Amino acid sequence: MGKLFIVEGPDRGRSFRIKGQTVFIGRSPANDIQMRDKTISRQHLKIVRKGDKYFVEDLQSKNGTYVNGEQIRPGVEIEVNEGHPIVIGMSVICLGEGCLELVKSYLDSLDVSETTKGFTGTETIVLK
Repeated sequence: MGKLFIVEGPDRGRSFRIKGQTVFIGRSPANDIQMRDKTISRQHLKIVRKGDKYFVEDLQSKNGTYVNGEQIRPGVEIEVNEGHPIVIGMSVICLGEGCLELVKSYLDSLDVSETTKGFTGTETIVLK
């Protein structure tokens, strides 16, 4: 599941190969993944890998973080499964190749094929 996809928002179509244990996401260039969404906090979210499991933690963001439709409490690690949408600001991200297939299937059912463009490039992020 070591891949993160941005499926909606200003950075839609970007993907990142996740290597290492921890990745920080936010608007600040100091993050491992910098996003352009103005509704995302400077340091919004932390993703932690523990073995073959992934956990997300909201870092006291202004607009919160939603996992699979539920708002999570800041400072609490929540396990995420492949394909579960994670909403930060006005952007939707998800982990794992299965996520892309689920999103594509959903978009195909809506006949919005333009939305899936851009998932060809992958950036590699080496984590601390």
